[in-house]
Amino acid sequence: MSDHDLSAAEAWIDGWQASLQERADEARLLRERLETVTGVGWDRRRLVWVTVAATGALADVVLDERIRRQPVATTRAQILEAAQAAQADLTLKAARITAETIGMHHPTADAIVRSFAQRMSPQGGNDGA
Repeated sequence: MSDHDLSAAEAWIDGWQASLQERADEARLLRERLETVTGVGWDRRRLVWVTVAATGALADVVLDERIRRQPVATTRAQILEAAQAAQADLTLKAARITAETIGMHHPTADAIVRSFAQRMSPQGGNDGA
């Protein structure tokens, strides 16, 4: 093996190692960002505001004072509506974070976004039933 071949091989290994480090850094950043993202949503009348954590679990519910003048069943429906809106917001934010961090061309990007969408859908087991 000539010195030129050896230098080329070392350069290739250095590039490969740098590429691996870059991917590891991107994965770490993506994980950190996805672990802290929240979704927010309101009902149509904007009487109920819901925040969901990265897992989709309720993190906060804010009720406008005007709900006192309406039936409990209406408030319940508004909470569910706001929670679904918050979960949809979470899914959109997760997709945006994924695109910004690793790009949607990355092999795992679609799987990450699909995972959020499935977990946040009522069929994903988050409908409270």
